[in-house]
Amino acid sequence: MNNLKLTHINNTAQLSGFVRAARVNQALTQTALGHLIGVRQSRFARIENFTGLVSCEQLMQVLTALRIQLYLCEPTPAHAEKASAESPPAGRDPHDSLW
Repeated sequence: MNNLKLTHINNTAQLSGFVRAARVNQALTQTALGHLIGVRQSRFARIENFTGLVSCEQLMQVLTALRIQLYLCEPTPAHAEKASAESPPAGRDPHDSLW
């Protein structure tokens, strides 16, 4: 758990880029990763680019195949009020697009 790289994702474009980068970093083609989750390359391209519908099941299959762990964080009521001020988490660069 010490070697985890945490990435804050705010939208589907960021998630798409994260998945694509992870696939490329692992030297997997869309065809190869599609094969791992049981879909053709053309369907995987739509999943990776979030064009059309992507089920939660398919997204989880992709993340699992890439060995990406998904963590969800539910804000506490006090944290939710602070988040509405649109400030980045402590220690993060406010210009970083992934906060």
